[in-house]
Amino acid sequence: MTQPRANEPALWRVLTVAFLPTLIYSIGQGAIVPVIPSIAASLGADVAFAGFIAGSLLIGQAIGNLPAASLVARLGERLSMTLAALGTIAGALISVNATTPWMLLVGVLLQGLMTAVFALARQSFLTSYVPLRVRARAMSSLGGVFRSGAFVGPFVSAWMISQTQSPQANFWAFIVCSALVVVTLLVLPDVEKTAGRPAARKQVSVASHDR
Repeated sequence: MTQPRANEPALWRVLTVAFLPTLIYSIGQGAIVPVIPSIAASLGADVAFAGFIAGSLLIGQAIGNLPAASLVARLGERLSMTLAALGTIAGALISVNATTPWMLLVGVLLQGLMTAVFALARQSFLTSYVPLRVRARAMSSLGGVFRSGAFVGPFVSAWMISQTQSPQANFWAFIVCSALVVVTLLVLPDVEKTAGRPAARKQVSVASHDR
């Protein structure tokens, strides 16, 4: 078993910084996924194009993996997650104000790109700061946290539709959740600053998303 570093941060701090923003972000994303096809159809898209717009969330994640790895390596995990949340807000604002299917496509694709950055940053964060002896459990738990948020999100979606009678308003849930992510990351302890960036950093595989 490897010995912990002298300046190794408290495990609960690392897990909180990784898990809490992930839970909030995934709730917001889970709230929009079920309604994207119906929104696209209401804006005039045919069935095939509506399906493509819904799939563009995953297309954006696939396209964004490679630049996300470079961004996280250059800026660090915490700042990358913050910028990804701000970018998500921009994409969701485009989507909530979309008047054409193409405008909705741009917004959803941008959210997918930002999700790639956010996902890679949180996994790289765990890889960098969680001790090797518990890293596998931490990564597995991260996937569980993400799925928990994705489970809660559709219930938020259903509640918002019942209140607004407008599926497109569900993007406000993602906007609010992303804003909460930014606030959370600013308030929580800055592990990267107190512990220092590890000397030898191993980049997380671009295919290691926790879906």
